Amino acid sequence: MRKALIIDLAKKSHRIASFDSATELVPLSSILALGLAQNKQQEFLIFGRGVVAGHAGIGLATATITGYSPQSGGVVEAKVEGGLAKSLLSLEVEAVVVINRSPELLGLKIQKEVDYSVEFVEANEFAGLDIWQTTKKVMKDTGASWQIAAISQFGERGSKAASIVINNGFATSCGGLGATSGGLNLKFLAIAPGEAKSNTSINEVTDKYLAELKNNPLTLSEYQDGFSLWIAPGLAGYQAGGNFAGELPSSVEAFEANKIREKLVDFGSSACPGCGQSCLKSYSINSDNPIDGGRSHQLSIAAFISQFGDSDMNRAIEFNETCHQLGVEHLYVCQLLIDNDISKSLPIYTALIEVADKDISNRKDLIKGMVIPPWDPRGSQGLGLAMALNPAGPRYDVIEHDIDFDPTWAWERHTEFGYEFGVPKGGIPLGSLGKDRIASLKELWLLWSGIDAVGVCMYASPPTRELRLSGILKMLSSVVGREISRDDFFHIGRLRLALQREANFLFGLKDDGDDMPEKFFNEPISATVNSLAGVKIDRGQYKAAAAALFEEFDWVVGGSINANSALNRQVDSLKQSAIIAIR
Repeated sequence: MRKALIIDLAKKSHRIASFDSATELVPLSSILALGLAQNKQQEFLIFGRGVVAGHAGIGLATATITGYSPQSGGVVEAKVEGGLAKSLLSLEVEAVVVINRSPELLGLKIQKEVDYSVEFVEANEFAGLDIWQTTKKVMKDTGASWQIAAISQFGERGSKAASIVINNGFATSCGGLGATSGGLNLKFLAIAPGEAKSNTSINEVTDKYLAELKNNPLTLSEYQDGFSLWIAPGLAGYQAGGNFAGELPSSVEAFEANKIREKLVDFGSSACPGCGQSCLKSYSINSDNPIDGGRSHQLSIAAFISQFGDSDMNRAIEFNETCHQLGVEHLYVCQLLIDNDISKSLPIYTALIEVADKDISNRKDLIKGMVIPPWDPRGSQGLGLAMALNPAGPRYDVIEHDIDFDPTWAWERHTEFGYEFGVPKGGIPLGSLGKDRIASLKELWLLWSGIDAVGVCMYASPPTRELRLSGILKMLSSVVGREISRDDFFHIGRLRLALQREANFLFGLKDDGDDMPEKFFNEPISATVNSLAGVKIDRGQYKAAAAALFEEFDWVVGGSINANSALNRQVDSLKQSAIIAIR
């Protein structure tokens, strides 16, 4: 049986909900969110893992935090790396569900010995503390090996920019889930540490990956330098800059990327237990800061340098650190800096304090009320469409980026690896959304949705990294105890998206939120540094590609899932199981 720990803050009670093993590959977080949406319950957070996540293996240190978003008005799912998945696995649950607002500010401490122990900690003395202050204070009691998810004063106040940050530097990056936690009056959640389990199959796949890691330019770059150095002037049209201007700001060319290596605090080896790619490195301008507080993901430094247009290395690193310290989303506050015309001479801490409580006034550049990640939909038109249609909002890792299948931009082997997932021979050029891209959009989105569902990290995943689908299926089969086929896997990807779409339909989100900002249809790329000059999205191609995806996924325009489909019957069955579980 699969288990979720359900904690009611209002009643200060907890219980275990069990689910039939027939649902073993479907993420419990998506099932439970649908049941809560059916009940119109907005006061919830779900800390979840896929069935393989938390084991000691390549790409398996990934978890999700799911909740009702103050930005979109629907369910969002944020990915977080680090040790959370391992702790959930050691708890022998796939989800910890927190529901119903507490009358006073609370913290939670969760562990399992023989029975489950949930301690409700009166947290008024934590009120107003930032992430690092809160985490340090909790760790004095629990020890440093616990996983501590905390919010700051901005989460307490319900700021849309607020994030949840785990162990100082592993943060939710979309949806304003820090405000969701604040709405519950939940200041922190601490889960006891555990051992990352493994088995022979997982070890074999991991060893093979690590043996090939340095032969792949993409995985090698992530191993050596992490994610902070990918921006470059020649990427205009693929990379977004100057708030999606037609060309990149001068800050991109002025950014001295190599100097970031001088600020390295942790190589990444302590970031994700069991994963040897070491890609989530930590940088700091002050070695006294908590090491993990400078963890740099793809959205952080890039958004500051390219979108906001500030090339100063120290300020970029400080921006990343301070977002973690203050518990605010890098993308959302970067947009607020732009929206409020904040001077680049203003100290970072002062600038973020000034804007973090504000709402974005210029909403025409948002999708579902959420900030678009810094990849230009005019260059990555497949990614752009997927971000717009994605039920849980514009996550940048919904689907593999178009650049990896462009015959003139990508490493040749990436294009070849894409053949397994609908990419035609010779690849597909950037800046296009014609019929030759539709087959790969269907395959790649279902692939990555399945990867999300079972709990494998995108930073290690096919088709561009050295983990192949066969390797994922081998690891997955070894954990669930039966053979999992490609068809099984893709069906789970389709079902996960259906659960999220139905949940958000119940919360009132309709297809009018699936469109792109007008600028991407009307304003072409003006930069002439590459082949994307003059490119914009063709509205007819966009509508045709969207219609093809709706048909593939059994979605109904203006509704949810095709009522006559087997998929809809399965969604309804899972919804009923969730309603029973959360009663």
